[in-house]
Amino acid sequence: MKRKILLTVLSLTAIFLGAPCIGLALATPSTTVSGQITVVGSPTRIEAAGESGNLFMDIQGVGVFTGDIEGTFTAGAAWVFHKIGTPDMRANAHIVNYVSATVMGKTGTLTFMLYANTGKMINNWVIYGGTGELANLHGQGTYYAVTPGGDTLAYEGQIHFDP
Repeated sequence: MKRKILLTVLSLTAIFLGAPCIGLALATPSTTVSGQITVVGSPTRIEAAGESGNLFMDIQGVGVFTGDIEGTFTAGAAWVFHKIGTPDMRANAHIVNYVSATVMGKTGTLTFMLYANTGKMINNWVIYGGTGELANLHGQGTYYAVTPGGDTLAYEGQIHFDP
């Protein structure tokens, strides 16, 4: 009985000690990416609602990624404008881009989330998922407006493929 318990403890110890190495061995190294995101044309839908001094706006549109991530996208943005008509007015948004993309010679679609805050010059993005050859692509980074009005954004960050 003691021998069985000892073997179980040794086996579990070996698994726990080896697990971090196994995970590191299977992940691909990260790659630096950069490029631009350009909104093409006017938004296809704008809806506004709100009576509390806040304005809620749903915007949908299309555009193009260029650079290390290339492809066309459709986007949905949920904007909240706070303290409308005051000097303290600010806005924030969650913008979801569905990108038909090519990355490092691989193709598929990506779910690409951008977080925006008018109080910040540089904002963040995250790749949440993909399909096709991009199913295991993950990444995150920053972006900022290149043109007034934010029709062109520059992005940079790190991506990697999980096995």
